[in-house]
Amino acid sequence: MYTDEWVHRIFLPLTAYLGRVRINREGGSWKMEFNEHWQTWVPFIVEGSRKLHLTNMLYAKTLNPINELYAYLGDAIM
Repeated sequence: MYTDEWVHRIFLPLTAYLGRVRINREGGSWKMEFNEHWQTWVPFIVEGSRKLHLTNMLYAKTLNPINELYAYLGDAIM
């Protein structure tokens, strides 16, 4: 459904932009952690003691437009 070109030209820059907007509005900073389930590094935003997995929210909404429930969404705030 989504091509590598779409991911690199649109989705990743959009993720970075929305994260920056959130950080500018609410404070916090970007961090990275390795996700064993997906075997990849995943960015998240730290706000005080909270970890916001912005990418989980974006991926869930973008790649799951009919809002099916999946077992793994991490601790994303929807």
